[in-house]
Amino acid sequence: MKKYAVFIILLFFSCGTSDKKKPYPTITQSTEVNELGKFLDFTQFKPTDVSFRYTYYDNSGQNDRSVPGPSDHYMQALMFFDSLTFKNILLNAQVESSNHPIPNYQKEEFNFDWLDREIKNELMRSDTSYHGHHDLYFGSGGQLWLMDKKILLYDGS
Repeated sequence: MKKYAVFIILLFFSCGTSDKKKPYPTITQSTEVNELGKFLDFTQFKPTDVSFRYTYYDNSGQNDRSVPGPSDHYMQALMFFDSLTFKNILLNAQVESSNHPIPNYQKEEFNFDWLDREIKNELMRSDTSYHGHHDLYFGSGGQLWLMDKKILLYDGS
């Protein structure tokens, strides 16, 4: 009986230890429109300036994971548009809003830690009745928050 008790105790402690490393994210941060264009589709509307952070967690099992799983990624982007392009985005958003359910995003979801104070202030002053848009333009499947000639995009797939 003592043998079984010792075996169970050893088994219990060995299950909790592992030398496997947690996957480290690969982070891409840039202000290059073409770099963001590698992740988003700018066929319909192309920004004039951008700032973004793309975080990728490789869970494929090739980074010392014993059980592979789906990889995760997170995109946070700020895109600036010229007046004419943004006017077309707003017109398109009005049409799309009538064809799709209105999302219930909160502006706090778009308050990225790397945004400068001016952008954060504009975001926080946003109309409280506005709740964002689904990304129907850039192919991310994420969330959009429209501001003055600017769009914040968040995709946490």
